[in-house]
Amino acid sequence: MFIRCITLLAACALALVAAPAAAADIPKAALDPYLKIQTALAADSLADAKQAAATLQAAPLTPALAAAADPAKAIAAAADIKAARAAFGDLTDILLKVAGDGTGGAGVRVAYCPMVKKSWLQASGEIANPYYGASMLRCGTFTK
Repeated sequence: MFIRCITLLAACALALVAAPAAAADIPKAALDPYLKIQTALAADSLADAKQAAATLQAAPLTPALAAAADPAKAIAAAADIKAARAAFGDLTDILLKVAGDGTGGAGVRVAYCPMVKKSWLQASGEIANPYYGASMLRCGTFTK
């Protein structure tokens, strides 16, 4: 009986670990500034990215998004666009985790850049790569 209980508990634990995260919307207070950062970086505008990051940093974040404050702070304080883009990758990882199997919200898609091996969230439309901006604006594909 004891061994059966342990086996059952182990099977349940494996099922929880293997189960994909449920799709979830990212709160508008975080998603809107994030999308502005993505658009600004794709347009090579460090100033606009920093302004949107400051907005995100000041937003009331849910516990699941609390970790987003650090990369938002790094973008807002970035000395150059390369540093902002690196922090944007960290920010994206956090938002994608919250989105789970989803895209984070209606009209939002997940894109992937094979050059930096990173994803990003983007409002629907043509690919606009925030990791390279004008130098490789259309590099990437939508994955969701």
